[in-house]
Amino acid sequence: MAEHNAASAAEGTGALTTVLAADNGGLPERVEPEKIDRRVRRTKQQLRSALTTLLLEKDFSDITVREISERADVNRGTFYSHYRDAFDLLTSVEDFFLEAVRRIDLKIQRQDWEGATYRYLEDLFTLIRDNADVCRANKKARQI
Repeated sequence: MAEHNAASAAEGTGALTTVLAADNGGLPERVEPEKIDRRVRRTKQQLRSALTTLLLEKDFSDITVREISERADVNRGTFYSHYRDAFDLLTSVEDFFLEAVRRIDLKIQRQDWEGATYRYLEDLFTLIRDNADVCRANKKARQI
C-alpha cells in the first residue's frame, strides 16, 4: 500500500515540481525520478487535472471513474492500472500535496537563520498559488 501511494503521489504535477525541484526533482524522496516513466507521469497528470476540474463542477460523490477517464482522454483500464477508484485518485492528489508541505517544513527546519519563518510562508504560499486548482477542488470535495 505504501509503495502504491508513493508511486501515485509521484504524478509529476508541474507546480509541485517547481517548488521541490531542488530536493528530488519534485518527487517524494522514496521515489527515484528515473523509475517513473514520463508517459505514466503524463497520464497521472491528466487524471489529476480531470478530477480537479470535475470537482469544481460537481460533488465528489457524483463523479465516476468513467467521467474522469473521459475527461482525461484515457481508457478506464488505464485509470485502473494506476488507481483503485476515484477516492484513491483523490487521496493520491492530497498525499502528494501534503508531502510537498512536509518537504518545505523539513527544508526550513534545516535552516538556522532569522528569515526561516518568512521563507517557510513564502514557500507555502507559492505551493498553494501554484496548486490553486487542487486546493479549491479539495476544499469542495471535503464539504460533502
